[in-house]
Amino acid sequence: NGIPLEGIRIEDPSTSANRDRYADFLWRKRQRKGLSLAEAHQRLYKGIYYGSVMVACGDADAVLGGLGKHYPETVRPALEVIGADARTGLVSGLYMLVFDKNVVFFGDTTVNIDPSAEQLATIAVSSARAARTFGVSPRVAMLSFSNFGSVKHSEAEKVAHAVQIARRMDPALVIDGEMQADTAFDQEILAGRYPFSTLKDEANVLIFPNLSAGNIAYKLLTKLGGATAIGPILVGMQHPVHVLEQGADVQEIVNMAAVAVLDAQGLFDDTCTKRRMSASRATSTMYRVPCAFTLAKSATTRGWMTPAPCTTSAPAGSPSNRRTTSRRSVMSPATTSTPRAARA
Repeated sequence: NGIPLEGIRIEDPSTSANRDRYADFLWRKRQRKGLSLAEAHQRLYKGIYYGSVMVACGDADAVLGGLGKHYPETVRPALEVIGADARTGLVSGLYMLVFDKNVVFFGDTTVNIDPSAEQLATIAVSSARAARTFGVSPRVAMLSFSNFGSVKHSEAEKVAHAVQIARRMDPALVIDGEMQADTAFDQEILAGRYPFSTLKDEANVLIFPNLSAGNIAYKLLTKLGGATAIGPILVGMQHPVHVLEQGADVQEIVNMAAVAVLDAQGLFDDTCTKRRMSASRATSTMYRVPCAFTLAKSATTRGWMTPAPCTTSAPAGSPSNRRTTSRRSVMSPATTSTPRAARA
C-alpha cells in the first residue's frame, strides 16, 4: 500500500527473542491460577496474549485487537494479564454515538451484565471522565423505566441509589436519575415536571441499568437512527486495552487506534498534564499534551467536537502541577510521536 515502515518495529509472536521473558512473566502472573510455564509459552502464540504482555512489561503503550474474535475472547486475556485499574476495580465498555448535531456516550454496553448500584456509580464516573477527554462537558442521566420514584421497584431503586453514590465519588459531576430516556432529552419535561433535577440541559452521557439495555440501545440507534458508533472504548483498565468489533472497517480501526493513543497519552486520567520520565536521569519534565484530535472526517465536519480545556503547565519541578503516572510518556515536549501499539 506504499506506506513506509521505517522506524516501526514489528513483533512476530512465533519468532520473537522476547518469548522466554514474556512466558516467564505470564507464568508468574498466572501460576496460582493453574497456568504452567509450558502453557504460558503456548498462549503467547495468540496475538492478544502476546500484545497484552508487551503492554504489561512496558514494551508497548497500548494494545488494540479483536477484529476476528468475539468480544470476550479479547477482553478476558487482557484482564488476566493487565487487569483493572486498582483505583476503580471495574472495567466497563463505552460507546460514543455521533449524530448530525451532537454526540452522546453510552455505558455500559459491553462488559457488566447486571451491575450493582456501586458498579453503576463507578461506570457513570468513569464514563464522564472519558467524555471530558473528548472535549465534552458531561451531563449524566442514569436511565430506568421510572422517573424519580414514580415506580416502586428494586431495579429503579438501584439506579437511584447509584446516583447518590456517584455524587459522593465526584461531587462536581452533573448527574441525576433515575429517569426515563425521553426525560433525559426533554428540557421542558425536566423543567416543568422535575424542577428539582440537577440535570437542566439534555444529557450527553447515558448510563443504562444493565448490559441488555445499553447494548440494544446503541445498536438500534446505529441501524435505525443514523448514528455513527465509535467504540467500544474500554475504560478502567490498568493499562490501555481497546477492542475492535468483529469485521470493523478501516475507518473504524483508525477511530479506535486514535482512542488507544489518547488513552496511552494518559488523557483518560482527566488531566491535560503528564510527567515524562527519563531513563537516563531522575528528573522529570512537565509539558502540555493536546486535548483534541480528529476521530473521523464526519465527526469534525459536523462541528460538535471542541478541545478540552487545558491549563498552562507549571515550570518543570513545580509541586503545584506535579503528577505521577504508571505509564511512560509517549510524547516529547517538542514533537508528537505515535505510541507503540501492540496489535492483536
